[in-house]
Amino acid sequence: MTNFIQNILQISITMAAVIGVLLLLVPVWQKRYSAKWRKAIWLIIAVRLLVPFSIELPSAPVQMNVDMHQEIMLSPQSVPVDATPVPAMPSRIETPDNVTVSTTVNTVTPTITTEKAMMLDRGTVLFALWLIGILAFTMYHAVQYRRFYGKIMTSAKPLEDSDELLERAGAGMGLMHYPNVLLTGKVQSPMLIGFRKPTIVLPYKLYGENELVMILRHELTHYKHHDLWYKLILLCANALHWFNPLVWLMNRQAGRDVEQVCDDYVVDGMDMDYRKAYSMTILNTMASQKGVALSTHLSKDAQNTKKRFAGILQP
Repeated sequence: MTNFIQNILQISITMAAVIGVLLLLVPVWQKRYSAKWRKAIWLIIAVRLLVPFSIELPSAPVQMNVDMHQEIMLSPQSVPVDATPVPAMPSRIETPDNVTVSTTVNTVTPTITTEKAMMLDRGTVLFALWLIGILAFTMYHAVQYRRFYGKIMTSAKPLEDSDELLERAGAGMGLMHYPNVLLTGKVQSPMLIGFRKPTIVLPYKLYGENELVMILRHELTHYKHHDLWYKLILLCANALHWFNPLVWLMNRQAGRDVEQVCDDYVVDGMDMDYRKAYSMTILNTMASQKGVALSTHLSKDAQNTKKRFAGILQP
């Protein structure tokens, strides 16, 4: 357990240094590289955080183990013929007073020292705390997601003419299947939710037809890019390294980059009028409600609105 915890800490500290540098350079590389590269880098780091052991190079096919402290043993053939044999030491020594002294050899039994025992206990305690943190983190998000999903599905109703709207919104995206579209009063902003049956959930608001098509295209882009599974991988990495604040910051920045990648895809090749209309649509659909982690909600608290609109209007 001690070695396992040491590996986890070593990986977490090493990747924390990488994450810290990348987060500091976000203002620089936002101007030079598209968000899809940042999104890919966060995924690579998350996968590395999920591997609980150090990656080492394979050992050489031929190894030579030389013990520098090994004693030289001479075989009988290597002893010179003329050498005078050394008489064996008697195991019993006779003294002048006829007192017999016996010589004995004490054997040393290896025992665990106090320092190693303390280290073992410390490793066990750290392992237990680490597991408790993972369970608390996982249970919190699982219960929150289950309640939120159940609350939506029990009150949702299908959107009329959703097939026609989805075909317009998904034109040119190459999708073979479309998710269901539901209306509910339990959410304040559109979102994509569900792993086995992905569903687009819309609030009860009056949307224009073009505005609704833009919203559906935005969520279909998340569906096409499998962003829910992407967020699940990041959340699992965050669960394993719940004690590392830089992993939390990486997860938050990755969520912003997911939305920016989606925006870039929707407005790709569009004129300025479409970009302005799309920006106004996002602004109108943003809400102060805080959604669950495993969804693609639009929240004013979670999004850097100014930079996001700048990316749309000034790519």
